[in-house]
This record gives sequence, structure tokens and C-alpha cells, in this order.
Amino acid sequence: MGDDKPEKSADLLYMYQRVTDYLVGMTDNHAKYVASQLNGMGI
Repeated sequence: MGDDKPEKSADLLYMYQRVTDYLVGMTDNHAKYVASQLNGMGI
């Protein structure tokens, strides 16, 4: 998540909101790229 990742001291609700905002803001191509990275397929 780079600069968008929540700080460790943030409360749980805030962290969930940040992750949700990150996911909702992705384009389809970026979501496919991130999914392939998480699955270990690379580019």
C-alpha cells in the first residue's frame, strides 16, 4: 500500500477504512496486477 498503509498505532476501525479506501480506489488493471502479485505470479 506504500504511503497509504495505516500506522501501527491507528485504531482498528481506521485501519479497515484505509484498506477499504485503497481497494475501492483501484482500477481494474491495477486490481489484476495486485492480485497476481499476491498469488505469486509476478508480471
